[in-house]
Amino acid sequence: MNGGALDAATKWVARILAAQPHTPILGGLLLNAGEGRLTLTGLDLDVLGSVSVSASVLDDGEVVVSGRLLAAVTEECVKEKEIRFEVDGALRVTAGRSLWTLPTIDAEDWPGMPGVGEPWMALDGAELRAALVRCLPAAELATLPPINGSVALEAHEKCLRVFATDKYRVALAVFPADPGEGEGWRWPQLVVPVELLQTAVGALTDPGQVTLSTDGNSLTLITNAHRITGRLTAGEWIKWRSLLPAEQAPSTVLTVETAALSEALKRASTVLKEKAPVRLEYTVDEVSIYAPGIDERDVYTTCDVLDGEGEGGVMAVSPTYLRQALRTMKTGETQLRFQASVNKPVELRPVGDDGRAVDGYKHLVWPLRLSTVRERVT
Repeated sequence: MNGGALDAATKWVARILAAQPHTPILGGLLLNAGEGRLTLTGLDLDVLGSVSVSASVLDDGEVVVSGRLLAAVTEECVKEKEIRFEVDGALRVTAGRSLWTLPTIDAEDWPGMPGVGEPWMALDGAELRAALVRCLPAAELATLPPINGSVALEAHEKCLRVFATDKYRVALAVFPADPGEGEGWRWPQLVVPVELLQTAVGALTDPGQVTLSTDGNSLTLITNAHRITGRLTAGEWIKWRSLLPAEQAPSTVLTVETAALSEALKRASTVLKEKAPVRLEYTVDEVSIYAPGIDERDVYTTCDVLDGEGEGGVMAVSPTYLRQALRTMKTGETQLRFQASVNKPVELRPVGDDGRAVDGYKHLVWPLRLSTVRERVT
């Protein structure tokens, strides 16, 4: 086997394992050799993941070894062109002039592989990864109701909607998907734990199509080389559409350079207490940011508007959330859409090479109370 491919596979699957496993088997990786591939499988109490790498298999078989130990060994073998595995009571790993001997764990204690469920939809892996990378930063991580540290995946008119929120911001991505041929399509919405989708992001580097399957209680994601199965969030989830403001024409639309606005927000944050808002004043010419800090310190900075129309206005907003939203744009320019009311969120959309806002993704950041940020005295 190639050392680099083996190390990447081991690192990915080892991240699934519990940091402090209650039993040795939960800290182990199942290695299965056969049909020209080595498959590594790991699990915790909620997620099971497996990944395959090409290998010259002389004898089929399987063994369980410590994931922590194997990851330490493969890290030392990244540059090796050939790694040899032999099992003789223990796992013997040979790389160049080095030999490691790892103790095995009784494979009889390994739990059976869960079922896949019915096909739910098939979609492009790169598009799903891009949607998750953009939406997951807005997701609530705490596993408390009503959001429960989860993200919604919704089937709608041959499209997949990915929705994430922490009640202070919302990210929504929409892209094409084909419904599965089985009974999985009868579940229009799946509520998936954030940790499961974070694990999936690392698996979506495989080129080609991804298949999602479900039995209503779990979700399985299958790529060319990876398989991930994890539980779904049980119970009633939030009615997320109620968090989106009613569709109406914005009072002000501005296009700014993404990096420039992000840098201005970063500078404004240098004098602020954690989670403190900034005062954002905007016109069709520039966006000005005022951050009143502690001990009479403050920052005032501006960012040029590349293109704008509307009335302008003012709002108080978290610079951290706004910067995180800008990082998800993945484009050189960002469109900001403001409503006349100071209580309405600012909507961010990526701008394509043609100068137009890209359909299929938007990120909303809710304002904070304007009275909490004093006006700048000039």
